[in-house]
Parts: sequence; structure tokens; C-alpha cells
Amino acid sequence: MEMQNTIKEENVVVSLTSYGIRLKNLPNVLDTIYAQTMLPDVVVLNLAYDEIIPDVVDVYLKNHRVIINRVHDTKVYKKIIPTFKLFPNDCVICIDDDWLYPDGMIADFMHIHSMYPNNPISGNKYIYRGMQCHCGCASLVKSSFFGDYLDYVDEEVMRLCHSSDILYSYFAAKAGHPYIRTNGLYFLNMTPFNESVSYTKSVNNGALKTYEFLTERFGPIYGNINEYHKIKNDEYIGNIINEIENGLIHDVNFYYEKYTNVLNCNSYRLGHFLLSPFILLKRLIKK
Repeated sequence: MEMQNTIKEENVVVSLTSYGIRLKNLPNVLDTIYAQTMLPDVVVLNLAYDEIIPDVVDVYLKNHRVIINRVHDTKVYKKIIPTFKLFPNDCVICIDDDWLYPDGMIADFMHIHSMYPNNPISGNKYIYRGMQCHCGCASLVKSSFFGDYLDYVDEEVMRLCHSSDILYSYFAAKAGHPYIRTNGLYFLNMTPFNESVSYTKSVNNGALKTYEFLTERFGPIYGNINEYHKIKNDEYIGNIINEIENGLIHDVNFYYEKYTNVLNCNSYRLGHFLLSPFILLKRLIKK
């Protein structure tokens, strides 16, 4: 499918990459994307130039009008960055090629995006060094969230930064747009090609080296990761989030209505202002 210059102000773009035998699994994964309650405007598949698409998969991609974007093989870094070049002003929901996704995922991401339009959104709960981290399984990002930091993903960065999740999280925080997370995890089931060993190596072994390299080359983050902590440290809102996490609230729409109504309630704002010295004292005593 050829690119058209008829892009809306903010499309919803699903972006992924794949390779080798895992290409055979794309119809299974993309079926869960095309079954969403909110459909994407575009699906982009970033593939290295030398990847050969199996015939049955090629037919599927053509029938579903998937944009196949051929790029240099930069391993995990080809998942998002090439898509930003095609859609610099749009919401990009990056997904993996080895998970099946629940049908409300895109709608939920976009709902949260409407509440926090200046923050990337992560589909997990993984926090590293105070950062809510990008989730390779599913995250919503925009090019503007990273400032110009992604321009520095060069040969040295790709060679030494084994955890792209830490890199995206770090660059967003450096640019003043830290990740916030959704109410849950956005993957349903592993596909036959899911490799948990690869995840363990990336997160557990690669995170520290990636973070140390980035802070040495680009400097510490300092105080840019306030948005997530502002949300979590609010006791009332924190209780609602905990209820969601523990399965005590099952109606997500009710959660968001309650959340936004509370934040916009004048009596809540006044009460929170009057109680803030006591809340601060309580936190200091806990420390």
C-alpha cells in the first residue's frame, strides 16, 4: 500500500515489526487489532530490507491494506522510529508480534490520551529508577514526546543499549514527558512465538547497562518525572487506581468518569488544598 498525503491532524497508528519465522504469526496478532472496538486508522509493519514475507502472510497484509515500510535492520529500534518519520504528528500504538490483544485496548489508550495528551502511555507497571517504563507489548507514543532525543539513536546507542524500553522511557523523561501507565496490562495470550527468555534478558540484564550508558552520555533526569508520581501520590486517586489493580472495579468507564469528576470538583480541590500540609507531614513521618 502506498502512502497518501491525506493524513488527519491526529491519526491512530498501530506500529510493529517482525522477522524470520515469526512473520507467519502476523495474521494471528493483527486479527486482534482488527477486532478492536476502536479501529486504527493505519497499521504499519516495519521490516528490514532482506526480510522475505511468506506468501500467505503477504496476501493477508495486502487484503488488510497494511503499510509495509522497508527499513535498515536496527533490531528493536526499527519498531517505532521509522513510523514517526511517516506519521510525525500522530498517536502511535506500538505492539509486539508475539502477543494477542484485548479488543478494548486502543479505545482505552485513546481515552487515557485524552486525559494526558502530553504523556506517552505504557501498558505495564514496570518502574525503573523512578521511571514508569515503556512497554514493548503495547504503548502509546508520539514523536513530540521525545523532543529531539531519538535523533541520537546512533550505532553506539544501538550497540550498547540492549533495553529499548529503558531508552524510550529515559528520553521521554529527559524531554519532560514521562510515561504514565494504563489501568492494566495490554496483552491477552502468548503466541507460539513468544520468547520469555528474550524479555528476561532485555529487562533484567539490559536495563542497568542501558540506564548507566544513557545517564553517562546524556546526563541525569533530575526532576522531569513528576506526572506519574503526582498521580500515584494523591491518596484518593491512588485508592481508585489500587481498586482497579486489585479487580475491585470492573467497569473501566466508571473509573475514568470518577477520576475526572474528582479532579474537576471544586470541593475536592479546596479540601485537598486545606489538607495538603497534613498530607505532607504524614509522608514525612512515614519516611
